[in-house]
Amino acid sequence: MKDHKILVTGRLKASIDDFFYHTTDDFEILSTSLRTDDIINHLNVFKPDAFVICLGGETTDDLNLFVNIRPDVEKNETPVFIIGSADACAVFLDALPFFVRESFVKPIAIEKVRDGIIRVLNSIRIEKEQEEAKKEEERKKQEEEQKQAEEYASHRHILVIDDDPLMLRVVKEQLRDIYDVAAAVNGRIAYKFLASRKPDLILLDYEMPIENGKVVFEKIRQMNGMEEVPIIFLTGVNDSERIKDVLALNPQGYLLKPIERNSLIEVINKNLK
Repeated sequence: MKDHKILVTGRLKASIDDFFYHTTDDFEILSTSLRTDDIINHLNVFKPDAFVICLGGETTDDLNLFVNIRPDVEKNETPVFIIGSADACAVFLDALPFFVRESFVKPIAIEKVRDGIIRVLNSIRIEKEQEEAKKEEERKKQEEEQKQAEEYASHRHILVIDDDPLMLRVVKEQLRDIYDVAAAVNGRIAYKFLASRKPDLILLDYEMPIENGKVVFEKIRQMNGMEEVPIIFLTGVNDSERIKDVLALNPQGYLLKPIERNSLIEVINKNLK
């Protein structure tokens, strides 16, 4: 199997013949007419590794043709090479200065042209391999960072204080894959928990009997080491006066029940240090 596929075209028939006579051991070669649709079709179907233009008296229409096919050449990332006299190459490069990867000025042996094309194609291959390796390295790095973040998150501790056992189960189910979650049905149980263990964040129901959320909040803030632990209120009352009472305590946030999982996780992540 040949290492490279080469598409050739142009008015310099002798150079096109040289490719077919002398480089078929190295290249799979296909020629195309100087028609826009033919060249575009060959670029998109044959998908050559290189596009070689053998210059020999090209007209203004020919140059315009190459201007028109430039988007397809660039889309396929096909390097373009030109072969011709010094004047022909100069005219082409003047019209399309950013189109050509390398030019070969005649007289030049076809073997040198072959070697030059192979050198460039090998260089492109190495560049692509290095780029792919870089992307793979970056992908692995991102995966590792994500894994570390998930592992870190899984060791963050959330305390949920709510007198409703169903709400406690719902919140624990929503968070169990991400955080370590502990639950308390009232302030008294929460205080005992906090006496021996400091969570990273507390979710606190505002509407509770005996000691409501305001009382529990104030007592937690008075506990040693609990001054800076983020506390987010959960409330089922969507009343402007009640919300004002909640915010007056300066919690790190509040959420209205029923709790939507994505909103809950977003608020938690925002407040975790």
